[in-house]
Amino acid sequence: MDVFYPASTNTIVATATSQARAFATLTAHESCDSMAFYNDGPNVAFVAFGTSSLVVTLPALSAAAGAQGTGTPIPVGSSINLRRSGGENYWGAICKTAETANIYATPGLGL
Repeated sequence: MDVFYPASTNTIVATATSQARAFATLTAHESCDSMAFYNDGPNVAFVAFGTSSLVVTLPALSAAAGAQGTGTPIPVGSSINLRRSGGENYWGAICKTAETANIYATPGLGL
């Protein structure tokens, strides 16, 4: 069973510049091992977990080594749940050049 904490939802307006936010503060009895992400649009966005120095990158349209991005795509109007590892206290988002997306993140327990 998934348990999410809607009172702890935060957001990023994703642009072509990677942005990062600390996870929402939870009370002492709550823990967070996953996040529910929702893309309110108007464009596809990519999200990732990391530390305070997190930079989310887009995949390149190339088969060359190193062309992969660091983010997971979220289509417009979609919600995904991702599990994080223990040392990741930030989440971030990015869009393609000249695009934006409103991304909501809600911490939770379970996946």
